[in-house]
Amino acid sequence: MMSLKSAADTIKFTTQKVMRMVTGPLIRRYKPNIAPFTKYRQLKATFYTETLYRKVPSLLGNKLAQVFPSWDFIFVAPMKSKADGGLGLMDLCDEHGIPAELRYDNAKEEIMPGTTM
Repeated sequence: MMSLKSAADTIKFTTQKVMRMVTGPLIRRYKPNIAPFTKYRQLKATFYTETLYRKVPSLLGNKLAQVFPSWDFIFVAPMKSKADGGLGLMDLCDEHGIPAELRYDNAKEEIMPGTTM
């Protein structure tokens, strides 16, 4: 059985009140958790976005499409409703990467060329 003095001495010498001094770069000692940020590529291009509407649905039942054009690249994400608008951007990020800049106007959906209302 431990005496009260021994217990007090043990607590006195095993406290966590010690400051740690670091010399040299911190990155070597403390590795940052950057795994969530490296999942997606970074696209160094400006992308634009537009929602296109068609009255007649496609074979899969999609009436809308979210289009992401860039200088020499176009990504089209089909949508069943306007509520799926964010899914198009997620598809672009999953398949190709995150755009450096995304520009849009607050206009309503546009009718696809060749479609009459």
